[in-house]
Amino acid sequence: MELFDYSSPFVDTIKCIVTEQVNGPTLEDFLEDSHAMSRMLSEQEGFIMCAQLVSAVAFCHSRSIVHRSVYPSNIWVKSDGISIKLGDFSSAKQIQETITHRTKNPLMRARRHRQGMRMRHIFNFDRAPESGNDVQRLTFNADSWTIGVCLSYISAGYHPFWGESQDERLRHYETYQRRPERLDNGLDPLVARCLIVDPEMRIQNACLMKENVVLKPFIHKLELGIKPIFLAEQFERNDDIELLQQELQMARSQNQESVTT
Repeated sequence: MELFDYSSPFVDTIKCIVTEQVNGPTLEDFLEDSHAMSRMLSEQEGFIMCAQLVSAVAFCHSRSIVHRSVYPSNIWVKSDGISIKLGDFSSAKQIQETITHRTKNPLMRARRHRQGMRMRHIFNFDRAPESGNDVQRLTFNADSWTIGVCLSYISAGYHPFWGESQDERLRHYETYQRRPERLDNGLDPLVARCLIVDPEMRIQNACLMKENVVLKPFIHKLELGIKPIFLAEQFERNDDIELLQQELQMARSQNQESVTT
């Protein structure tokens, strides 16, 4: 979201920020409503949304800021239905080499619920597995996991740890057996690198994601100043977009070659 002003008008612990107003639902609500109406995002719309998300988080990572809450519920879809805004920086921190912070253990809370405690509603299936550690080293790759969740959600239309019941979702999350089915749009290799249990093996930051061969041409257009709605309309009209289509076709071919090898 665009930041217009910030201040600390009262005391040092109370801060005030003024951002743009976004008239639209969260990404989570938007995708659920689209699913309920049997309206799936087109491939191009999905790419444009994913490119915006990766570009936004990469901007933070390039300035040593880890967002820590890149959840579908913290991303807003504007009224045009294609532009998205990343918000809720209340948990964001600037990375330092030695910084660690204590976290509550979400898996332990969920297990306790099975023993009769009513705590299931606070379990967050979007969080990276290591977020449940008592002491967690602050790194960018926790954002990488949540970006992978969002990319899969946008591309497939459902949450990667979806289940018929809360217990089923918890089993999938705890055992990590349910990675999204292969995505036909070429983003599967990137999602697979994001949703790796071992954070050291995961793609390390969003700046590296910008080099994804599928998203790179879209990110390039967006960073040149082309608004998402105009980029989507260009695809619909099929004009002045031949170069981008050629780049996209080449990206798909490269992805297929990398998968087969």
